[in-house]
Amino acid sequence: MKIRSPSKDMRVRRTTEVREDMLMRNVILMVAGAVGAVILGLVYVFNAFGPIDAAVVWWGRVSVGLGIGLGILALTVGAKRTMLCRLMLGLGYTVLAVLQPPGYPLDCLPRFWH
Repeated sequence: MKIRSPSKDMRVRRTTEVREDMLMRNVILMVAGAVGAVILGLVYVFNAFGPIDAAVVWWGRVSVGLGIGLGILALTVGAKRTMLCRLMLGLGYTVLAVLQPPGYPLDCLPRFWH
């Protein structure tokens, strides 16, 4: 009995299914990151760790806003492979990552941010 190799259509279909699975996994990870940013921001907005500085509350509001915006963006354009969609999501998550540590002293910020 001769073993036949999978047809070209089957290989293409399998490759397409793998790509779609990877895209959905990426969208799920992006939404999870956005939900995490919202939860972490709400912790600071509602002073869950006791009285905190007004700048940290402001950071919490920014984190909540970015998390909601990135979650919506990830759900709407996250599965598209265009360069513009990747650029928007990449920039948004980069800004979110930079803003995550809220323990910066206010002295390190420029004077006009106070």
